[in-house]
Amino acid sequence: MSAERIGKPWSEMQRAAYTMSSALGIGKGKSFTEEHKAKISAANKGKRHSPETRAKMSTARMGNKNCLGRQLSPETRAKISAARRRELPLVLASRLAPVLEEA
Repeated sequence: MSAERIGKPWSEMQRAAYTMSSALGIGKGKSFTEEHKAKISAANKGKRHSPETRAKMSTARMGNKNCLGRQLSPETRAKISAARRRELPLVLASRLAPVLEEA
């Protein structure tokens, strides 16, 4: 492990790597010539998915992917409510501090 990495959060190192790579133009994807794009297009023309593959793709798209409509238990709802009550004064205080300092 390099001396530069010690003590830095992982997200900070990722952000630095992303910023550096975007500034250098690295990781932008591969550019194809128009000729190559035409060859790829011609090679893929007329191809169809098999019925088995189509059935698998359909099954993969079905169902509740994001827990929409999920019912939380009363205990969980009480925990969320308590956590929000604890954080609300902190949020209000941070918003009111600049206003009170001006007065």
